[in-house]
Amino acid sequence: MLEINGQAFMRAVQEMNRVRVIMDQEENASFTALAINEEIRPRILADVAGMVVAIEQLHARAALISAGRLQVNLQTNTAFTWGALSAAMADIDSRLNDELGLVKLFVMDPQQTVYLQPGHLLVGDMVAARFPSIVFEVEEAARCLALGRATASAFHSMRALEIAVRALASFLGIPDPLRPVEKNWGIVLSKIKAEMDAKYPATARMPGKEGAEVEALYVSLDAMKNPWRNATMHTENTYQPHEANHILQCLNVFMLKIAAVCDEAGNPV
Repeated sequence: MLEINGQAFMRAVQEMNRVRVIMDQEENASFTALAINEEIRPRILADVAGMVVAIEQLHARAALISAGRLQVNLQTNTAFTWGALSAAMADIDSRLNDELGLVKLFVMDPQQTVYLQPGHLLVGDMVAARFPSIVFEVEEAARCLALGRATASAFHSMRALEIAVRALASFLGIPDPLRPVEKNWGIVLSKIKAEMDAKYPATARMPGKEGAEVEALYVSLDAMKNPWRNATMHTENTYQPHEANHILQCLNVFMLKIAAVCDEAGNPV
């Protein structure tokens, strides 16, 4: 995806206009054949240099080649004329106009730009450090949401939750499943519940105890399994932006809770 900086576009236009203003000031009947004098050349060079930077930021490659050629001529060719400058500017203008005609511009709601942050900022330092594989999935989920792909966002959120499910299973000493069928959420959660019941009797699940934290994690995962995880895997179901956003927010809250219990490998923290 190409991100076009609106300010860069405006700078490119402004720098091109600055050069044109200088040309207009110097124009006279015979100016096209005259070499650009050394007094005015630094001013033009400065404006052309700014134009090159702005065009480069737009990734307008053909216009950039022409602008770069103009810059070199101004730096090295003392006989470079006003007419040559005028022709070069017309060429740059034409190329930039053609290239921008091939680019589709989409305007994003400013409130959505928060979802374009790097993944480690979206999940926070603790979760990023203890669940590094989550970072990519959350970043993708957020970007899909920002770009209006709500169902794709929910899909990535569910992929992130799968990492959390495996971590909780490892924390309880449950071996990684070998056969694909054993990786089913329902089967893994059944094993988690069985191991949780065996390891943490009712007395070990009082508030503030580890058993209570594990039970809360299991209950959250079990609650998300049918309406979200299973539904996301079927083409009959789609999500609206507010639904995908809700799933992403719930994921972030859940990750804060599980990261306080174990890391991605299931090691206690």
